[in-house]
Amino acid sequence: MKSFNAGGRLGRVTKEISGYLTVVRPFVVKLDAALKPYFDDKLASEELDKAKNELDAADTKQEVGLANLPEATLQVYEAKGRVLHLIEELNRLAKNAFDGQAEIVGKFNKDILLRGRAPRGPAQPKVADPPG
Repeated sequence: MKSFNAGGRLGRVTKEISGYLTVVRPFVVKLDAALKPYFDDKLASEELDKAKNELDAADTKQEVGLANLPEATLQVYEAKGRVLHLIEELNRLAKNAFDGQAEIVGKFNKDILLRGRAPRGPAQPKVADPPG
């Protein structure tokens, strides 16, 4: 258990997840034979390597793509990230402030915002009212 302890939450930080996969790899290698049945007779260490390589490649592709974005787009993405962070912080605070009041806590839910965003189709031309 200690060998696989990440030392805290990895969250969604790609570099931390990739680093964790590197750290646990030697322990996965030791368990390859025992884990084989759970990986369709493949080595778990090879599957870990494959997942890590794909994760690293996707991260590199994303970082290169971000580096090539126009400054205005980067500013919009940064603002959206700050707003999302603040919404998540507000939701955490509300859960503490309204502990035991499920009806109120339920209103502090990011999914409500996502449901409220209706997909937009192509703009429909306005039809002029008939004269008269």
